[in-house]
Amino acid sequence: MASVEYSLILAFVGLVIAVAMSGLALAVTNRLEDMAGAISD
Repeated sequence: MASVEYSLILAFVGLVIAVAMSGLALAVTNRLEDMAGAISD
């Protein structure tokens, strides 16, 4: 029974990490686009 609980916890942690990485990737992309725009001006 404990292994099922650990599996659910790991799945939840993985989901949180995936969402966080998605947000981080979006922030980095936006920052790079801003920098590219500043350089081309």
